[in-house]
Amino acid sequence: MVGAVRRALLVVLIAVSLGCATKPLHRRDWLRVDTPHFEISSALDREATLELAGDLERFWSVTEYTVGTTVPAPSARTRVYAFDGRGFIRPFDVRGSSGYFLPSLRGGVLVLRTGGGWRGDSNQRLRHDYAHWIFRQLEGLQRPLWWDEGFALVASTMQVNEQGAEFGIPRADYLNLLRDRIWISIDRLVRMRSLENLSRKERESFDAQSWALVHYLYLGRQKSKRTRNAGQIHAELDRYARLVADGTREDRALAPSFGAGADALQSQLTELVSSARFGALAVRVGSPWEADGPGIHALLPGEAASELGWLSIVLGRPEQARRYFEMAVVDAPESASAQLGLGAVDRLFARWEEAKPHYARALGIAEESPLVQLEVGGYYHTRAGHTADAVTRSQLLELARGHYARSIALDTSIAEPHAVLGATYLLDGEDATLGLEPLLRAQQLLPGSLEIELLLANLKVKLGLTVEGRDRALRVFSRTHSDDLASGAKGIMDAIEYR
Repeated sequence: MVGAVRRALLVVLIAVSLGCATKPLHRRDWLRVDTPHFEISSALDREATLELAGDLERFWSVTEYTVGTTVPAPSARTRVYAFDGRGFIRPFDVRGSSGYFLPSLRGGVLVLRTGGGWRGDSNQRLRHDYAHWIFRQLEGLQRPLWWDEGFALVASTMQVNEQGAEFGIPRADYLNLLRDRIWISIDRLVRMRSLENLSRKERESFDAQSWALVHYLYLGRQKSKRTRNAGQIHAELDRYARLVADGTREDRALAPSFGAGADALQSQLTELVSSARFGALAVRVGSPWEADGPGIHALLPGEAASELGWLSIVLGRPEQARRYFEMAVVDAPESASAQLGLGAVDRLFARWEEAKPHYARALGIAEESPLVQLEVGGYYHTRAGHTADAVTRSQLLELARGHYARSIALDTSIAEPHAVLGATYLLDGEDATLGLEPLLRAQQLLPGSLEIELLLANLKVKLGLTVEGRDRALRVFSRTHSDDLASGAKGIMDAIEYR
């Protein structure tokens, strides 16, 4: 009897230590908050959820401040999921990380999964990835590699507080690496347009030196007589980019842009790394909202289950998604989102007939929803890709395009329907020239999307423009931190080489 009590007590203690909740995740008290840049679904308490909303907007604002101009908000706001998912079963765990960022054609997805909100769960990798997302929304994919990567690495240590954030907190790992390694010369660093053939150690050195150079340009020159604010630094970068675009070699564009050439920058950085005099900048920003704060309301269990189902789809876990969507339908039979989700699961398994009634129900519930039209179009599009018969494939693609066009008509500002409409012309037997306009429109709406850039690379190759196709694929390969995107880009480059 005593042993049983001890075992029960041990289970309770383990559950508490792991943050295990007694309620299933979708039946906890979920809240929804919409802010200018985020759609937040949170199972944290009200106070913690509002703090999270403020922290997210402060991270955006400070990143915006450091690039010196307003960053256009994407048409699809970043979806945020915040909860305590620790326990014996961790359905949303990725690499054991407390938080992670997932880019997609539908906008970014931020997951904070151990109950700590932004301050507790946003690790260095997440902040790095999300800073890329914000930066590229403004800059697109044309900025030099060293600046693109270096800025995100500088932002990766940003610590948000009630007033704003500390920007540029030094990275001890890079300082230690730079003290121990032979450096890539600055003139070579800034001329690098590809990371394709770098060894692991060279890539580590590239990252560390890019971090140090961007950190120095932002913060290392502030003690000089000519102090620079973020807007001036951004203007310097614009000048540098224009010089390079006009034919000036990258290393020779440094001095007229930043006031120091490659040799001078090399000397200044070496001295700075040796002395470890890297500082940080305290950035203050105003309140992200009016006096009343952001709108907040409770999510019903069916709504929460559907949200978790879609997160499972993004993570590529369809069986887990099915369980959540089935629970959502029990609680909310008239949920178009849940019906779409069940259809999406069947679509992933190529169960075409099983998927059809779910899509039909979703159309019956919310035919005027852009998302419903987009998902139904995706069903026909995916099915066409699995169809060998050319006539049937063409018919399915016409159905897909009809729903994509309807989605666009309902909301022209969302990038995804434009992108997937363009992608329908990548299939065999289709006129690839018709895919260019919608893909370019998608890129205008979401200029930092590597997924759209990869689609454009495929399209250019299909049109016979292999040089531009390879350049776009290489741009994706050199900027992505996703194995899937890197593999897709490498596949295009290898196919061109084979030809």
